Amino acid sequence: MLERTRPMSDITFTRPAARPDARPGARALLSALIESGATRFTAWRARRRTYAVLARLPDEVLADIGLTPADLARGPAHLPVWFASGARGRAPHPFGR
Repeated sequence: MLERTRPMSDITFTRPAARPDARPGARALLSALIESGATRFTAWRARRRTYAVLARLPDEVLADIGLTPADLARGPAHLPVWFASGARGRAPHPFGR
């Protein structure tokens, strides 16, 4: 039988560290989407809400996630499928999760 080497009260639980290969803009984008509630809408509404969030992000964050201001100028219908918040089942995650 195994013995505990220290009492349970000494064990602390922390959130896992950020993935080293994650892009810095990914965290900003995903937190903005969660705060805006974009994931709670239908695909069409989610795409519009996502577009509104993306339009407010600085250009360097857009570049970090692989978009340009020209991509946004085309409108919400032209966003990549992984911005659609699961429009057709589970779309591949842009950051490999």
